[in-house]
Amino acid sequence: MDKLFLTGRHVTLSLYDEKYNNFLFECYNDIESRKLYTNDSSLLSIWNFLAVLKNKIRKSYHTYMIIINNKTCKPVGFIYSHDFDYNNGITYTTIFILKEFRAKGIALEAGILFYDYLFTNFPIRKIYCTVFNYNKESFKFLYGLGFKVEGELIKHKYFNGDYHNMFIMSLTRETFVIILDKFSKYINKINQKE
Repeated sequence: MDKLFLTGRHVTLSLYDEKYNNFLFECYNDIESRKLYTNDSSLLSIWNFLAVLKNKIRKSYHTYMIIINNKTCKPVGFIYSHDFDYNNGITYTTIFILKEFRAKGIALEAGILFYDYLFTNFPIRKIYCTVFNYNKESFKFLYGLGFKVEGELIKHKYFNGDYHNMFIMSLTRETFVIILDKFSKYINKINQKE
């Protein structure tokens, strides 16, 4: 499979391509947004960022996709699975949407497309996400998609003068089948080009 596109009503997920490097670097350098999806607070030059990204794509990222707005054909976020464990049937995922697109249902549609792709094409029992307790928007989004809290790491991240807890949330294949039926209008087609 050379190219993979997951197409919904409002967004298309496209496999990572180097043409999105500048967009990803801008997302990474947005300190306000980065605190929502990573523990990493270091700033890197574009060259160091690209070296780290390339290394992660090769070693720990499983599927890395760019979220494209169908109306503007411009990237508005990214979503990826990482630390895929075939033996136990689990993977972790991360999703990021630019601030101006967060309340527009784009994360919901992108999440449904991506999770459907993972559950359909890989022997996954559970998908995990980690969410800091100050990221109430992401917690609400994941909970609405059927994720349940499996654990909580107490005072896990220092941010803004205090330590914050981190929730470990999971979505099972069985729960996703129910969710997929509920949100099936968001899945128009999965388009694979060879």
